[in-house]
Amino acid sequence: MSVKLMTKVYEAHFHDIHFEKEQKKKSGETITRKITIVASTLKSIALALADNANDEGEGAYPGLTTLEDKTELSRHTVILTLIALKHDQIIAYAGISKYGTNNYTINKEKVIEMATWERQERKKKVVKPVHPSESSSPDLVNPLPETSESTSPEPSFNRDLNQLGANAPVVPKREKQDKMDTFLGFERLKQERAAQLGLSPEVLDAVESYPADCQHGARLMFQRHKLTPPAKPKSGKGGDYADWINGIRDIAKLCAGYKVSLEDGFNEFYKIWNPSPFTFDRPGAMTKTMRAALARLNLREGVNEPTTEKEPEHHPVPRPAHIPKPTTFRPRVA
Repeated sequence: MSVKLMTKVYEAHFHDIHFEKEQKKKSGETITRKITIVASTLKSIALALADNANDEGEGAYPGLTTLEDKTELSRHTVILTLIALKHDQIIAYAGISKYGTNNYTINKEKVIEMATWERQERKKKVVKPVHPSESSSPDLVNPLPETSESTSPEPSFNRDLNQLGANAPVVPKREKQDKMDTFLGFERLKQERAAQLGLSPEVLDAVESYPADCQHGARLMFQRHKLTPPAKPKSGKGGDYADWINGIRDIAKLCAGYKVSLEDGFNEFYKIWNPSPFTFDRPGAMTKTMRAALARLNLREGVNEPTTEKEPEHHPVPRPAHIPKPTTFRPRVA
């Protein structure tokens, strides 16, 4: 997170970006679409990228899901905005990160130059008056008969507010909250929550993408062994993500069998692993050592073996009395 770079992005004046994109129809025909990304959307994505970059604008590799959560924009809008920022040379593609996401570099000199630009003015929409001939109201309004009663409220409710003078209640005007302030408020709460758990915002996003019963185990993997959980893939059956879920659930089932909490199980594993550490990159590689650690804990505390489900006993069906037992014939030895 670079506060200096985010400040530069705040000071920059973004203008709408217009570009063309080719799109292929189902019929095979290629058409060219004219796309416009407004300045507010460009600034939101640029701020989200600056939040993940260093002071020089390098190392901004948040995933599309992270950008969606930070800006409240749809995935389609996020992708088009990234294309627009690259088209205007505000950001540059720098390859694939170690997490499998796109790595971008923010053009710091361009952002500083944009601070000298004038703010883009928006044209006010003029409402065209409707001609009486185009109005849907009736041409003539029938007056009320003289004998009809008036439907207006009582005179006490028709008092002029100017006549109330100093006794008129003062209604405070509600200040309109800026969308950017709301966005930064959510980001601040997210960073505070990540700091309380000892995680970075990116790791917190990855942990919260796991099922509820696996989030504690994924968090302990990072806190104890600095292993970053793989983020949930956008498509497919999961890969490393599904492997982590199965491994965490196997460890949780093993700890439940020995009647210890998941955190105590990780502590016992660390006591065996720390004197002679070995390399592992997923929870499934911990199962064998975890079982040995929990068994040693049981011997130390004098606890019985873990409870396992017993297989049902086999009771052979008795032979009915009217069915004779088969006779075995042996060949006679000469």
